[in-house]
Amino acid sequence: IQGQLGDCWFLGGLAVMGANENLLKDCFWRGDAFRNYGLFVVRFFKGVEVVYVLVDDRIPVKDKDGRVVFGKCKDPNELWVPIMEKAYAKLYGCYKALIGGYSHHALSDMTGYCPKLVTLKPGFPGYNESMDKNEVWELLTQYKEWGCLMGTSIQSKQNQKVEAEAGMGLHMGHAYSFLGVATIKDEKAINGEVQLVKLRNPWGMGEWEGAYGDRTDERERKDIQLELEKYFKKGQEDVEINFMDGSFFMPFDDWLDRFTSLFVAVNFPLSWQGKRTQGYWSGECGGNRDMGSWISNPKTKLKNG
Repeated sequence: IQGQLGDCWFLGGLAVMGANENLLKDCFWRGDAFRNYGLFVVRFFKGVEVVYVLVDDRIPVKDKDGRVVFGKCKDPNELWVPIMEKAYAKLYGCYKALIGGYSHHALSDMTGYCPKLVTLKPGFPGYNESMDKNEVWELLTQYKEWGCLMGTSIQSKQNQKVEAEAGMGLHMGHAYSFLGVATIKDEKAINGEVQLVKLRNPWGMGEWEGAYGDRTDERERKDIQLELEKYFKKGQEDVEINFMDGSFFMPFDDWLDRFTSLFVAVNFPLSWQGKRTQGYWSGECGGNRDMGSWISNPKTKLKNG
């Protein structure tokens, strides 16, 4: 649950990554072996290097009631969220440095996966290709099959206030966790089936109020509940109706119509082979192709195998 810090992009990514118990455990070097000393070692990937961040177990709380100020778990006895958030703040210098960002960068820092921004609509930063509805759906299903981690958001062209209302319970400039995608059977839908996505608001509240949301007739039907359990219930993930937990389902068409950005940490399948390389900008780099400094820009040579 997000606290009094504008790092929904990090907590949204943390909610996606944290749903995979193995990935979460890998973030803590030697688990809680140093717990008796009040210490934890959190592992991140910065660039192409592994970075270990040492933090103590002191968490910022309010003097008045002892409540955690920043990110926290719904269960007050779980401390992995504030510990991870504190370590990430230390990696970048301070808590304030986490105000504003993108989920694919956070996911990449926590897992080592390759960050990728997919801008779905023209006129928004990062847009470079037009994809039709079927191509976007195929991309989402492929990423889920690969075990990629994703987040999504609604960006504004009018420089509206961050997290301004976007209608139907959604907010602009706010990072949502992208938890699942599947086609389920629905006898009342066109062709007897519907494409759904599952998202989560890191606030732990505030959900989609349209079709297949927690307060709709679709969710009251037993056949729909069974379909959701069949395709979306994995491990500890919950598909029960709870309008105050931040998790919700929505039709893929509505998501594609309203959301502008998809943040992906790409986990390439084992059938792929790759290599990472690191470059850096020096004082002699920069400019364009017509400038003499162009030749000094970092580069990587590739050749056919």
